[in-house]
This record gives sequence, C-alpha cells and structure tokens, in this order.
Amino acid sequence: MSKTRNQQANINYFIRIFLCSMLLTGLFACTTTSEKTTSIDQPVTIDEPEIEEHEKVVIVSPPSVKKHASVPVVKRLLSKSNKKFKAKEYHAAANLIERGINISPDDPILWQRLAAIRLEEGNYKQAKQLATKSNVLIEGDPDLREINNGIINQAKKMQNSNK
Repeated sequence: MSKTRNQQANINYFIRIFLCSMLLTGLFACTTTSEKTTSIDQPVTIDEPEIEEHEKVVIVSPPSVKKHASVPVVKRLLSKSNKKFKAKEYHAAANLIERGINISPDDPILWQRLAAIRLEEGNYKQAKQLATKSNVLIEGDPDLREINNGIINQAKKMQNSNK
C-alpha cells in the first residue's frame, strides 16, 4: 500500500515539475527574438570506419529559419557545444545542449544536436529518440527533417551492425 503511495507521490512530483517547466517555457518564449540563427562553423561528418562512403551521415548547420530563432544565450550554448563536439568532448557538448533545452525545450535544433552527439557517442537508441523528438517539433523545415531522418537511419544501421 505504501509502495503505491510512494509511486503516486513520485508521479505527482514529476507532473508538478513538468507543469512548472511548461510555465517557464512560456515565459522564455516571450523573450525570443525574430533574428535568424547564425550557422555554426562548418558541417560535421560522422565517420565510422566500418561505414562505406555512401552511408555516411553529414550533420550540417540547419538553415536559417525564423521559426528556429533562439534566444541569445541558447545561441551561445550551441556555439560552445559545437566547439566541444569538434574537439570530441561529447559529454561537455551534451551538457551545453541540455542546458539549452532547459531554456528552450521546443527548439528542434537543440534536440537534433543532442541526437548527433548521442549518435557519435554510440548511444544509438537515444539518438533515434532525440532525432524523432526534433522531427515532432519541426514545422515546415524539410532540410532539418532530412538531417534528423539521416541520424535515425544511421543509428538503425549502427544498432543492427552491433547485434
């Protein structure tokens, strides 16, 4: 009986946290700018030795679309994360993106970047889930959707080759 109460208390706790984060998201959404996002350096190629040239997924900076305009602090986090990613400091890169997601949870670019990091780390299941989450948040951006689908397909191939 007490185990059920503890489970219910945990569920209620997470519901309250979720509702608070949604409220904060609404507050932060009011502060977004209409500036276009700037591209982040050069495209990054995810290259695994056992993958043939035609199977590589190229993660490129998403197109500059007003829908994906991020608050300045999120832009800085994306830039710092990209530098960490290039230095193969994936844990640090993921931490920066997760901070951005806490600020702007409806930004599909953040979810796509985290998916790319998880793919590079070898966490294929999570990479697929994160890219799918990004696809859910995209509205009318076929280029970003194509990148996400590439991550999903690459993760599936890598998962199947590890079995």
